[in-house]
Amino acid sequence: MPKKLFLHGVPDTPSMWDPLISELGLAPGTNLAPAMPGFVDPAPKGFSSTKEAYVDWYLSEIEQAHAEAGPVDLVGHDWGAIITIRAASLKPELIRTWCVANALPHPDYKWHSMARMWQTPIVGEIMTAITRKEQLCKALHAQGIPADLASKEASHWSPHMKTSILRLYRSAKTAGEEWWPEVKNLPARGLVFWGVDDPYVPVDIADRFCAETGADLLKQEKTGHWSIIERADVLAAALEHHWSCTKRKPHPERIRRTRRGLPKVSTLYPSTSLRMKASEKPQTFKAKTRRETPPHCPPTPQSHNRLPYRSGSADRALRSSSPSLSILPTRSQRN
Repeated sequence: MPKKLFLHGVPDTPSMWDPLISELGLAPGTNLAPAMPGFVDPAPKGFSSTKEAYVDWYLSEIEQAHAEAGPVDLVGHDWGAIITIRAASLKPELIRTWCVANALPHPDYKWHSMARMWQTPIVGEIMTAITRKEQLCKALHAQGIPADLASKEASHWSPHMKTSILRLYRSAKTAGEEWWPEVKNLPARGLVFWGVDDPYVPVDIADRFCAETGADLLKQEKTGHWSIIERADVLAAALEHHWSCTKRKPHPERIRRTRRGLPKVSTLYPSTSLRMKASEKPQTFKAKTRRETPPHCPPTPQSHNRLPYRSGSADRALRSSSPSLSILPTRSQRN
């Protein structure tokens, strides 16, 4: 059986995959969710924490998994999605399928406000220094991450994670332009899963990416950046379908060049087969934990249970209680 590799993003850890892996019911030894160097434990000596360094590190993980069980299935979210696309573009022969959520390398993407602050010397150091674990925990929970998981994720907010984040973002100011030409090498069996209310990466980036690469796009309404957690059951069903499908090939009569010179591939079976409704399966993780208070966080006002990207009131309440918290963008800061 092909190995499944799950790669997290920022400011996350492998724990973020727990809801999805639980929904998938994967057997032990068939999957791997490595921690990006510097995000759980300090980065190895000499590791630069640049985008290139993380891609090289992940390629070594992929090569090892490939040596054990053949072509692998990749799943990535946020920066894990961007690194997944890059790795699959450079070594497509090692990849059976790929799936990414709520982040993509694309030349039209403009970094969100927090990313731009992290990319700015001194400003980035100040922003990471004034953000406390309790604030990060509340912010993650307000964006739809279950209470216990938000607390676990925030517990890893450390000096070495902050340093790794700043180095990564400062190396990636033009990642979309730099990495776009190789996207044409991606394996055909690709899936993009997207929460359309993402305040960090607009959904039109996913639309453009999939239109220009032929990847299937599965959108989730009323879902934010952490779609892999909010809609873990929907994504699990989509992945099971994605992994079980026979190998896809582009239809020779339905390939055309786009304005960027990249083939747009219309595949032999329609992507609409994946467009399931969120209501088809119970939202187990979301329903059980939406109103819990994270054990390591201060008591959360009732208004914080509403997602800030759906209502400005929760965002204003959270900011007024923690003036130094800048993890969450306001509506006006989305673009």
